[in-house]
Amino acid sequence: MIKTVEIGRNVKKYRKQKGLTQVELAKRVGISKIHMSHVESGVVSMSMECMLRLCEQLNITPNHLLLADHQIQQDRVILREAMDGLTADEIGYVVKTIDLLKAMKINRKEPQKGE
Repeated sequence: MIKTVEIGRNVKKYRKQKGLTQVELAKRVGISKIHMSHVESGVVSMSMECMLRLCEQLNITPNHLLLADHQIQQDRVILREAMDGLTADEIGYVVKTIDLLKAMKINRKEPQKGE
């Protein structure tokens, strides 16, 4: 059974990755800040329509909210399989790209009040 607390935790994680506050995301989705807070804390569930608008604003799929840990594991398997057969130089480029992505994450805007 999918738990609202887990979904809320995933909403918060992806919102922070985007550098958005709860207020900013709530406004984009068309819900109140209070409702967004309740969704993230798992106090309430959200409608399918609300989930789809959230996913659109966060540029993710519902699977990321519903099955985040499972999705990450699947993505890792896909990445490992994609690297099979690459040359040493190509693997080096992949590693450099990952390093750049990590550096970009470090430099992302930190959410302010109202997160």
